[in-house]
Amino acid sequence: MNTFDTTLNRRASRAATGWAVPAPVALLIAFVGLLAILVLWLAGAVFPPVADGWLSALGRLSGLLGGYAAILLTYCAARIPALERGVGHGKLISWHSRLGRCAFVFIAVHVAALDGSASVWTMDMARIAAYLLLLLALTSLTPVRRRLQRRLSYSVWRKVHLIGYVILVLGFFHQVVNGSDLSGNLVTTLGWSTAMAAGLSALVYRRVLQPRRSRIRAARLRS
Repeated sequence: MNTFDTTLNRRASRAATGWAVPAPVALLIAFVGLLAILVLWLAGAVFPPVADGWLSALGRLSGLLGGYAAILLTYCAARIPALERGVGHGKLISWHSRLGRCAFVFIAVHVAALDGSASVWTMDMARIAAYLLLLLALTSLTPVRRRLQRRLSYSVWRKVHLIGYVILVLGFFHQVVNGSDLSGNLVTTLGWSTAMAAGLSALVYRRVLQPRRSRIRAARLRS
């Protein structure tokens, strides 16, 4: 066995052992986050009552839930070792797919329920995110997806779906600047920002930086 094969086997052994987050624990953490969002929304919707009516409150809630589902998407897609070991790659992919559909529905309700006519840069970013989300949803429909997958390589297909993370970043600025439940509240803004930054950082490291570094090391070992 050469040095390259030995190195790969050692890394595979390390990846197979270590700390694991079981599926029930991951779901419990996500549920606690959901409860926190509901409490945050109720505090803003009931105390004091929403001036613009319950349609506005529904729009705010759907925006929070859509943003939260999008944040959870990053953790499912990041291939975090503890989640991969405890939950399993297949189940994470299934959760990713369901969360994607939920995020689309919630954000569609958010756009329909609220008046987005204000012309500020964060609202413009939100409109761009909404158009990109519609494009991504259309390419995810089963007939469209199968046709695209027949015509495009898998690498191209993956790059198309990276649009989803552009949407997440654009939506983040809209939420923390324009969102009445987040803007002006330092604690909730920091919590929301930390959750998104951690998910995106894990995603970039595990899906972009680490594979690139592994390819460079593998090339050096082969040479």
